[in-house]
Amino acid sequence: MSRRIRHITLLLLCFAGFVVDGFVVNCMAQQSNEAVIRDIKGAYESLDFSVAEARIEAALEGFDRFTPAELGEIYTVYALILFTRNDQAGTRKQLALALQVNPALQLSPQDTPPQVIDILDELITLRNTASPAETELRYLVIEDVRPAAVMRSMILPGWGQLHKNERTKGIALMSAWGVSAAGALLSHTRRQQAEEDYLAALTPADIEDRYSTFNQWHKTRNNLIVAAAGIWVFSYVDALLKRPAAGKQSPVRLTYTPAPNQHNLTLRYSF
Repeated sequence: MSRRIRHITLLLLCFAGFVVDGFVVNCMAQQSNEAVIRDIKGAYESLDFSVAEARIEAALEGFDRFTPAELGEIYTVYALILFTRNDQAGTRKQLALALQVNPALQLSPQDTPPQVIDILDELITLRNTASPAETELRYLVIEDVRPAAVMRSMILPGWGQLHKNERTKGIALMSAWGVSAAGALLSHTRRQQAEEDYLAALTPADIEDRYSTFNQWHKTRNNLIVAAAGIWVFSYVDALLKRPAAGKQSPVRLTYTPAPNQHNLTLRYSF
């Protein structure tokens, strides 16, 4: 009984460890977003505009990792950089994007040129005076499906991958885990029977033969348990860390940029 209690306690500790690890990784991802924005602002404040722009472009390649508020900050810094280059159209476009993802956007007059604040006020006025059809939000923010995928993979390996539309991987993981788990249960049953036969042996020949059978089933069971546990861990970590392909979640992205006397509509499709 004490051995079973130790095994159950070990499994619970492992389970708790994976859960805590999930929260730690999520926190690290959030800190990483903050670090990216901090680096962008640091380069801008140091007047190293080329570096800041390169960091912005790199960040926007994976824009779905950021929250709308974080995206608003990135677009705003980009607008300020373009303003220093006397690119009025670019400044207006980036402020319009920032306003789309963060409708409550406000700029501090202490560290923002008055002309940029005027452009933002003009865009806000345009938005407020436009018809509902013109002010409809058309910027798509892709939801991160990994938390839900992690919970599913925690229950059944491969389920999280299926949730992320990774059907081949999900089916393979689920099948491999099912075979190894079923094999471990069967091997455990055969091991117990072999152990009873071994303990009941009386002659040296029977003892040697039955011990060999018992030892074989013991190793087989342990190897299958390790295999099942490895598949479970891989499925969990893969669901937690790997982002689903953007095309599988939302292949079509429609972006609308308001401007005086014109309306810019961009349609992107990702394969």
